[in-house]
Amino acid sequence: MTKHKKPFFEALSPDLESSIYISHQFEKDLLRKDYWHFHNAYELVFLTSGKGKRFVGQKVSDYRHGDLVLLSPNIPHNTLFKEHIGQTFEHYVILFDLSIFKRFFVACKEFNHISRLFQNMGGGIAFEGNTKKKVGEQIKKMKEAKGFHRVMLFFEIINLMGQSKEYELLVPTSSMDFPALHENKILFINDFINLNFREKLSSSGMASEIGMTNSSFCRFYKRSTGKTFKQALNEVRIQNSCFLLKDTKMPIEGVALESGFTSIPLFYKFFKRMMKKTPSEYREEI
Repeated sequence: MTKHKKPFFEALSPDLESSIYISHQFEKDLLRKDYWHFHNAYELVFLTSGKGKRFVGQKVSDYRHGDLVLLSPNIPHNTLFKEHIGQTFEHYVILFDLSIFKRFFVACKEFNHISRLFQNMGGGIAFEGNTKKKVGEQIKKMKEAKGFHRVMLFFEIINLMGQSKEYELLVPTSSMDFPALHENKILFINDFINLNFREKLSSSGMASEIGMTNSSFCRFYKRSTGKTFKQALNEVRIQNSCFLLKDTKMPIEGVALESGFTSIPLFYKFFKRMMKKTPSEYREEI
């Protein structure tokens, strides 16, 4: 992999129940050949079973059970488990948006070591020694935790990594010179949705915004993200409505309008489809 194909942008669906996404994955006979990708979240991976080759930016290294790796946003990466065929593969993945916590880190001197971690980690960092073991134990606990307890375990994890001197920089800088990272229109489109979801948006309007025909734009976005522009827009709108239902006493009709829906019946329809419950049921369960 000295010459990479263009990495593709992986659009991450929001975890509507938590600000920090964590998954525990098992796969059999895993062989990822064409998953050279990047996304706009930090990614922490703890591998509990499996081995192979890891590609982060232009760095190639061995990857085996017990490894703990933290990757910066927008860094192309891929993991090939060619040596792993016929065995059980297992890992934990945490995805998070650091901007949620940045102001908190800056305001509290007690978090200086964590700020330094993210400032100095470049495009990626692999932890070693006891750090891997201690953080791995907390990650397993975090997967089972909910709500406030999950967030506290997340802080404990980044605290342990921030204190650690047992690490190797995988990519010295996070500003990799991959044309796709600078030219990729998906980043612009998703940012545009997040900033303007309350407005009346359409695929044709978005296509015009980035200089494409509507049909070309629809094919491009679906091929790049696995979802239509309308699906992505509704996900952001439903996410906002969940926050309003949770944090305010705003009437449900007001929540729908404030989240960009002009039709109340359509809001109920999309909310039930995505959340598997009605807005009233969601609010009552909080």
